[in-house]
Amino acid sequence: MSRLGTALVGCLVLLGGCGVGGVAQSALTASVTANPESHSPESPSPTRESTTTVFGTKTTSSSRSTSSAKASGSRTVSCQGHSGDTTYSHPLELGVITAKVVLSGCDPLTPGSPFHALYVSFTLTGKPGSSAYAGARFTLTSAKPSAVHPRVVDPAGRIVKNNGAGYWTGTGPNYTGRYQRIGDLPSGRYVLGLEKVDAPQRPSTPSFDVVVDPD
Repeated sequence: MSRLGTALVGCLVLLGGCGVGGVAQSALTASVTANPESHSPESPSPTRESTTTVFGTKTTSSSRSTSSAKASGSRTVSCQGHSGDTTYSHPLELGVITAKVVLSGCDPLTPGSPFHALYVSFTLTGKPGSSAYAGARFTLTSAKPSAVHPRVVDPAGRIVKNNGAGYWTGTGPNYTGRYQRIGDLPSGRYVLGLEKVDAPQRPSTPSFDVVVDPD
């Protein structure tokens, strides 16, 4: 074959190779375009739900709106079987108080330790109302004439409301309750002591309800 023919054949081979490469590249490009790899942003990892305690009930962020609605109204729970053993070091825990709470059906206080007192703790998270109070509701009778006297101890262990500073409800001698005003207390955890202060020979108190109203 002449040199001219050989050159022409080489040129055709090169052109064919270039054409095939172009077609292959076009096909690859089309394939990538038609089937793009998805790169959607990663879903954020779930955040830890924050919890809070309102009146001894743990709530999560998903249920907070419901619990807040419930906490906005007064509540009544049984004194029996509530958490705590009623002593000063392990009082009945009411938790955060946002509305009136009644702890009902507490056993009578009787002469002699440790049955002459019951202790309840509660937490204020804001400024109480001017008429806020805490104490005991009961009805004195001739058979059970001893009253329940409340006192309040602050987070540092100081008595901020002694049992002689309370006020009565009802008319003597058959009073219907004795309370402490707590509208002047700052936020914090407090222990409410309910005590029989009569002489040991006096009969027991009637059964009673503990009432805490921050409003």
